[in-house]
Amino acid sequence: KDFFMISEASAFGGGILYKAAIKKRNRLYIGAHLNGILLGASLTDRYHGIDRDYNLGSGYSTKLKVGTVFNNKLDLGLKFEEYRIFTWKGYPPNTDFENMTHEEALFLNSQGDKGVAFLDILSLELRYNLNKHLTLSSTLTYYYRKSRYDEHMEEYPDMVKYSVSEAKIGIGYLFQ
Repeated sequence: KDFFMISEASAFGGGILYKAAIKKRNRLYIGAHLNGILLGASLTDRYHGIDRDYNLGSGYSTKLKVGTVFNNKLDLGLKFEEYRIFTWKGYPPNTDFENMTHEEALFLNSQGDKGVAFLDILSLELRYNLNKHLTLSSTLTYYYRKSRYDEHMEEYPDMVKYSVSEAKIGIGYLFQ
C-alpha cells in the first residue's frame, strides 16, 4: 500500500531564482516558488470510491531549493516542498460504501474525506558531471504526510501521520 501520493492537476503561481558566481567556476543558486492549487489530490486513509483512494481539493504549495555548483562539475542541492490540500465537500455521514450500487458510486457528489492533508518533501540531491555529456546523480528524499479528517474524529481523533524515505542513484546523458 502507498502511504504518500500527491497530485497538482491544476495550479498557478510564481517564483524567483537567484544565481551568484562565488569564484570563477563556482556558483550558488536559490529558488523559491508559491503556487495556488486549484485542483489537487492526496492519498486518503478512509474514502475508497470506485478505483479511487484519494481526496480531491484545493490549496497551496511552496517550494524552496538551495544549492551550489563546484568547479562546474559537482552540483549539491537541498530542496523542500510543502503542499496543503483542503477537501471542502465530504460525502454524507453514514454513507454505506459496501452496499452502494456502481451507479450510485459514480454519481456520489463528493471530493472524498472532508479535511486537510499536509504533505512535505525534503530532498538532498547530488550530481557529478563526468564529462560534457555523462552525469552521475544521487538523491535522498524524505516524504511526510499528515491528514486530518473532519467527519471521522471518533475513528481518527488525532492526525494520521505517515513518512517514508527513498534513495535513488542514476546515470544521465546530456544531448548538447
